[in-house]
Amino acid sequence: MNQKLILVIGYLFLSSQILAQGFYYNFDNCDLVDSNVQAGDLTSVNDTICDCGVVDQSLVLDGFTDTFFMPKMNKEFFEQDFTFSFYFSPDISSGNQALFAIQDSCNRDSIFSIRYLASVNQLEVNVAENLGKNWSSRGDLKEDACWHRVVLTKEGNIYNFYLDNEFVEQFDFFNPFPFPDISRVYIGSSPCVANNDIQFAGKIDEIFLDDRAWTFNEIKASDFYPDQIISQDTTIFLGNSVEIMTGSNCATSFFWSPLEDIEDEDTTMPTVSPEETTFYFFETTQANCSTIDSIRINVVDESLLDCSDLLLPNVFTPNSDNVNDIFEISNPFIIDELLSFEIFDRYGAIVFKGEFKSSGWDGKYKDEDLMLGMYLYRIEYICQGEEIAKQGSFSLMR
Repeated sequence: MNQKLILVIGYLFLSSQILAQGFYYNFDNCDLVDSNVQAGDLTSVNDTICDCGVVDQSLVLDGFTDTFFMPKMNKEFFEQDFTFSFYFSPDISSGNQALFAIQDSCNRDSIFSIRYLASVNQLEVNVAENLGKNWSSRGDLKEDACWHRVVLTKEGNIYNFYLDNEFVEQFDFFNPFPFPDISRVYIGSSPCVANNDIQFAGKIDEIFLDDRAWTFNEIKASDFYPDQIISQDTTIFLGNSVEIMTGSNCATSFFWSPLEDIEDEDTTMPTVSPEETTFYFFETTQANCSTIDSIRINVVDESLLDCSDLLLPNVFTPNSDNVNDIFEISNPFIIDELLSFEIFDRYGAIVFKGEFKSSGWDGKYKDEDLMLGMYLYRIEYICQGEEIAKQGSFSLMR
């Protein structure tokens, strides 16, 4: 799969997910048009300047006078259920920079704001109805990254805050509240500029809102992973090769290391054939930023393989924290053909069937979370021409 195909897949995911009520500003033609044709164009106090972005082009803000405004109607989208997402790439590392805001003045009444706290490399989200009813959360930005992704979801009164594909915090804001009619929707600025904020300096891209709260898996699936390795850590047999895939990038230069066993180090999608387990590092450099990402390729000697040593966890915790959320086979590479993969509850009822050796269970049955406790599994597979059955038990915890 090449990089263009990966970007197309990301576009198709967004196109299929963004529904009738929502907006999408991708700036690919350096315009300010809503690609979802549900909201009006953005307006700017200066001429629009664009540069290389997450995909194609992005907005450039100078940190002094550049400010973009959404149509007034856009604030109504934030009063219903939503998933709101955008990418940003900062140019300077000082000051509290206003990235996004819905408010009419610099006070604590009926505001929604997102700020980049440059000196501590954090992002801050503020939601407030009045002085006594407000919520604020901060998340650490990923180190060694040029682009950062911000996602906020709302379902009923429950908000979830995600940053760089990591869950930050959930909070209950009690009752939904409307924004005052005079509130404006700011991009790269806020009414608090010259008070305790400065205008944002850098690039902003891929701003969208959908009219429902996405799951964490949907959020990850829609990411373009700029400047990052998309391929997961993987295992191959000695003598085999694997292609490493990366996301979009605006790099002026990049390099891989180590160079041994890389077929073409001048491409962002190299094929590697390591003779032993190896970490590969992908480093990029652009105008004001550099990044580094890595992948581990495990190498297994097939002649030393123990076909009976199928590895599965004895505990898993499907609580959406992105750690141990899926019950799955840890070494599926030993399986030549999966015959069956079944999970049973304590009464013997089947709650999951896996069709592939990479299949995993998320602790649900018919989209409902199952009870905590002990479950059983039975797996039948072929390894090196031998049919093997393995069964055991594990605990579901949250």
